[in-house]
Amino acid sequence: MSKQADIFILDDAFQHFALHRDIDIVLVDCLRGFGNGRLFPAGPLREPLAQLARANIIVTTRSDNTGKNTPDSNIITTLCKQARAAYPEGITTEIYNAQHRPTCLRTADGKDVPLSVIAGQEVFAFCGIGNPDAFRLTLQATGADVVGMMALPDHHRYDNSDLKKIFKKSDNAQWIITTEKDIIKIRQNPLAGKVLCLLIDFEIDRGFYKRVFGYD
Repeated sequence: MSKQADIFILDDAFQHFALHRDIDIVLVDCLRGFGNGRLFPAGPLREPLAQLARANIIVTTRSDNTGKNTPDSNIITTLCKQARAAYPEGITTEIYNAQHRPTCLRTADGKDVPLSVIAGQEVFAFCGIGNPDAFRLTLQATGADVVGMMALPDHHRYDNSDLKKIFKKSDNAQWIITTEKDIIKIRQNPLAGKVLCLLIDFEIDRGFYKRVFGYD
């Protein structure tokens, strides 16, 4: 643990009740929302929706893909109002929107390639992440024509047979694209030289930075 750090950000700590925290931030994926509204394993939720009232900040991710008037965004607004009423002297829930912006492509050996090379081109995508549909949407935002996609389980560990299947399925595509997370897992494979990864920036409303870090 660094003695020089001013801020520690913990992932998946909202349910760690014994942990001291200064701010609770909850991210809600606008593409997935709250699913069927049920708790795991019957649904995607870890806690009842009412527990969002504990959050100081809610960030709606991929908000540019669905708009701000989706049913789930209305639910968030309602829950924030309830939070302010329930904790008038403590928690004040604020909502910020975030988007995933494609920035460039990168080869397995770390060379950057402009997005313009795939604009209007037929590409085949593959990934082993929790939300492959979101990756497809972000890739399409570059202007690429996604002619096929192979979605593998989250945290998938690739072997040579996986890559051979990918190349067989992508036979008619001009480019093969994956995520930054996935290309790290295959970069030692000789076939990785034919794959590009899509780099993505995570952009949040400027007010978020002032609220959390104290600057614009």
